[in-house]
Amino acid sequence: MLVGYGALKKEQISIVVKGEEKHISTFKETVREALDEAKITYDKDGKIIPSLDTKLVDYMDIKVTKVKKLTQNEYENIPFEVKLVEDKNLEKGNNIDIFVSIFT
Repeated sequence: MLVGYGALKKEQISIVVKGEEKHISTFKETVREALDEAKITYDKDGKIIPSLDTKLVDYMDIKVTKVKKLTQNEYENIPFEVKLVEDKNLEKGNNIDIFVSIFT
């Protein structure tokens, strides 16, 4: 079966990454293939609409949102009180257990 050039080529695919729009025409079949052909990088944390396996159609809009995950550590002094309780049942010279209560 012979299919015409126009039937295979997807026209005016719009790809938006970081607010910048790029228009492409391609013979590729899926969003993933079109992004790869356009040399647009993405990772598993990013969001791509429509999904990577979606079949391309003329005048399709593709939006790629890149996500950067950060970890933030916070340190905070927590007030506490130490209470020493003598235990007359312990032999002299043995260690005693100290319990710390934290009040928030």
